[in-house]
Amino acid sequence: MKTGRFFLTLSFIIVACLGGCSTKLNPNLGFEILDSTGVGPIHWDLYASVTNPEQNSIRLDTLVVRSGSYSLRIDEGTCTYVLPANYSGDTLELRGFLRTESLAEISSRGFFLNTEDGVGELNSLYTKNSKIHTDDQWHEYIIKIPFHNYAKKIVFGAYLYGAGNIWIDDFQILVDGKPLEEIRKRKVLDYPALQDSGFYSGSGISIEKLDQGMIGSLTLAGKIWGFVKYYHPSVAQGNVNMDSELFRLLPGILQNQSQDELEGLLADWLKSLGDIPECSECKVEIEGDHKLLPDLEWIADEALGEDLRTELMNILENRNQSTNYYVSVNAGIGNPIFKHENRYPEMLYPDDGYRLLALFRYWNMIQYFFPYKNLIGEDWNGILPEYIPVFLDAGDELEYRLASLHLTGRIHDTHANIRGRDSILEDYHGRYYAPVQLKFVEDKAVVTGYYHNELGPWSGLQPGDLISSIDGENVEQIISERLPYYPASNHPTKLRDIAMNLLRGSTASVMVEYTRDGIPGKATLSRYPAKQLDRSADWAVNQPESCYSLINESIGYIYLGNIKNELLEDIFNQLSDTRGIIIDIRNYPSEFVVFTMGKYLMPEPVEFVKFSNPDITYPGLFSLNDPPAVGEDYPDYYKGKVVILVNEISQSQAEYTAMALRQAPRATVLGSTTAGADGNVSGIYLPGNIYTMISGIGVYYPDGTETQRVGIIPDIELRPTIRGIREGRDEILEKAIELIENDDI
Repeated sequence: MKTGRFFLTLSFIIVACLGGCSTKLNPNLGFEILDSTGVGPIHWDLYASVTNPEQNSIRLDTLVVRSGSYSLRIDEGTCTYVLPANYSGDTLELRGFLRTESLAEISSRGFFLNTEDGVGELNSLYTKNSKIHTDDQWHEYIIKIPFHNYAKKIVFGAYLYGAGNIWIDDFQILVDGKPLEEIRKRKVLDYPALQDSGFYSGSGISIEKLDQGMIGSLTLAGKIWGFVKYYHPSVAQGNVNMDSELFRLLPGILQNQSQDELEGLLADWLKSLGDIPECSECKVEIEGDHKLLPDLEWIADEALGEDLRTELMNILENRNQSTNYYVSVNAGIGNPIFKHENRYPEMLYPDDGYRLLALFRYWNMIQYFFPYKNLIGEDWNGILPEYIPVFLDAGDELEYRLASLHLTGRIHDTHANIRGRDSILEDYHGRYYAPVQLKFVEDKAVVTGYYHNELGPWSGLQPGDLISSIDGENVEQIISERLPYYPASNHPTKLRDIAMNLLRGSTASVMVEYTRDGIPGKATLSRYPAKQLDRSADWAVNQPESCYSLINESIGYIYLGNIKNELLEDIFNQLSDTRGIIIDIRNYPSEFVVFTMGKYLMPEPVEFVKFSNPDITYPGLFSLNDPPAVGEDYPDYYKGKVVILVNEISQSQAEYTAMALRQAPRATVLGSTTAGADGNVSGIYLPGNIYTMISGIGVYYPDGTETQRVGIIPDIELRPTIRGIREGRDEILEKAIELIENDDI
């Protein structure tokens, strides 16, 4: 899911630039030196409009300038400049001049400044829309951020997304108030944590005996380890390799000590991390309205000894208030970015210590940075002791992956799962597929189509056939066994994903039993490598060649699976006189159209969503942001009926799009519950190069109503039927046509 064109594009541009844009220091911060083409400023990187990439939406201007011969005009897009961060100082400052013309209120515009350490952002800041003058005059704007010792690059520039124009000119970069030419250069430093590599070949931990007492000791150690990782100032500064610290700590934990001895060991470990500076602004009490509060009551539990409690409270009361070596917040979006997490790709089957590290790493990421922890449906604290024996008992590389997969399923997030092409799981599931598509319809596994126009019909199965057993195993039993290993936000989405793999396997054929028109039958289906089949139909109900068409002279149809922003003006011009438009989001939108399409459907801006974001200065705290609006003041908006189609395929960006477009004055959402996984994703790596994700920001309706696990609830609920599939009908599309034809204008 994307929270806006500006946020998505700017984040991509910053990452791209950090990978290798210009880093030469030169005096061209006023755009006076041209590149080899003679039409652009040298050493500036210009990223034009996403919606109209072929238009010259960023260009030099000689008519509107503040000084010299040129300024830079932005109609839509972003410009960036990258410098090496090898300067000594405490404060980094960007100054520049900006002038506006005809800006829409909701347009995102201004300057940005950030630093990066080679893995992710350290500090970043953007000018706020409300601070930008709109009087068509030049105004100076200033951004200041802390200048971190481990910064490697400085990235700054300007952006505009939305209606209007801006001009920019005469930038300056200052360190401690002085021009770079006057600043002493420094050597770019590496974090001490990166130099602690003594355990890269193995943890040296082997656990022979595991009883309930040991599970309790490991649980306490895992919770304290994660708390220290995200709260301790010295750890946050990159001084401590927390993976190595765990392996140094574990031998003492495993000595079956008394509770007093265990707590003494943990307290001494906390003290060994160094003195903690007093933090005057670190209030423990949380004020104001927040969506999620940190779960830290265990720190003050009197069951813990006084010495250990004192050390933990000292960290809490003087916690990190700056950047964090292990996590940052994605600028402009707000989801967590987990950094400096070694993947240990060579450890396909990690040793006991590394398998515990995988569990502790994941559990604490959810504990402090999962916006929907309150919707998991059970106490997350109980998960850690439950999975300690599961991970330690994993006997090989496959069992380790299945344990990880099972764990990710407990957060009930469709964005979870083990992502990428994991060869071990690929072999486990099988690399061959039958050419027949299955879906669950009326709680039955039903043939709904083919992955190959010739191989599919040759299988002998037909749309509408009910599959009852696969290779002699009852389908209901297969579902029961697989449900825990298919992470998803709700049951329909679990069934969606299971259906895609029901006929998958490692052998060249699969035998099925089925029923057609009440008559049982058997068939042996050949399987094929994935590259021989077109399985894209799993992610779309219809796949028309054009993204829009006329169903009849009074009803238009827009398909978001291949939508193009550049066509929207023509689409709405051609459909302006229709009685109604059907917007089909039973797919994943090919482009982000929330705001570009929304402006044609709304007479005025409408708030449609709220977000919750994590706070790295108080991990576990999630605060709600002010809701953005979709639409503009647009008297020529489309005034016909709008019917939006959704189902379990509608996920993430598709759900966010449906949330926005349903704000149209005459909109109706039709279909079935969506995937219930909204929010920009955050990637997580576990030892063995296991890659998973979480929904990284909370997404809610403006009144705070949840969308996670619930999905987009249709105004009219309607699902396909077995009969409709057998007859080759799209019953939801038929109902949409009926709603428009029977609508009173």
